[in-house]
Order: sequence, then C-alpha cells, then structure tokens
Amino acid sequence: MIAAWLWRRARPRFLEFRAMVVTLSFAAFLTYALVPAAPPWMASDQGEIGPVTRTVGDVWGTLGIEPAQSIWQGGGAFSNQVAALPSLHAAFPVLFLCFFWSSGRLPRVICLVYALAMSLTLVYTGEHYVADILLGWLYAGATYLAVTWVRRLLAERRREGAGVLRVT
Repeated sequence: MIAAWLWRRARPRFLEFRAMVVTLSFAAFLTYALVPAAPPWMASDQGEIGPVTRTVGDVWGTLGIEPAQSIWQGGGAFSNQVAALPSLHAAFPVLFLCFFWSSGRLPRVICLVYALAMSLTLVYTGEHYVADILLGWLYAGATYLAVTWVRRLLAERRREGAGVLRVT
C-alpha cells in the first residue's frame, strides 16, 4: 500500500523507496542463504530449546479462517522455514520509520508504534528471537543509510555532469 501510494503521489520518493525495499530484501536473502537459522518454534520442535508455542496458526483458527491456519501449520512448501535471521518482518517497519522520519510527527509515531508492535509480536508468537529482530533493525538502518548515500552521490555526479559542456 505504501508503494502504491508513493507511486501515485510522489514518484521520486517511490523510486527511492523501491531501491530500499529491493536492497533490504536482497541483503536478507543473501544472509538466509549463507546463514540458515531456525526460528524458536522450529528449535523447540527439534528439542534444541524448551517449549515454544507457535501461536499464529492458532489465532487464524480461532478467527475461523482455516485456510490461513493450515498454511501456518503445514506451510513449509510455501516459505523458507530457516529464514529467521534477520527478521524481515521486523526490518520493514523500521525501514518505513526511517523513510518517513522527516514526513512529520504523525507518520513518525505511526511507524514507530508499528515497528515496536511487530517486533514484540514476532517474539511473543515464537516466530523470532530478539537477536533476529535486532539484526533486522540493523539491516533496515544500514539499508536506509546506504541507499540514501548512493542516491545523493549519483545526484551530485549528474549535476556535475550537466554543468560541463562537452565538445567533440
């Protein structure tokens, strides 16, 4: 929804947002490939740690949405089960927070509440460890800074190139 809104209302900001989302996703997927990490519920199922209840499927079942419940309970075919580190579910809200920080107090507060609520929920529901969350936040912050820096650098080079008259 954010991307669609930016696409319609602020195309240059959309392009910046798109670059950040793609960069963050690529960095996380590279980490998943290099460092597969089991989430708490899986480590519990394998007897590596104490009991952890994966509650997301139960919530869908309580709400009467059985197809969603079945995906969470047996959805290994639909997702990478060992892609817990970093948590993209925690990283994206922090990326939104960084991206909209200068947009005013209301967007900043909404994004901050969303980031904190998502992070707490991910730990409470047994989907991620606190370290997964913190690393996701770090990836989001680093992505924001890196993309912002690269875009500024490219803009400066374009301005410098436009000011030079080339004679061939």
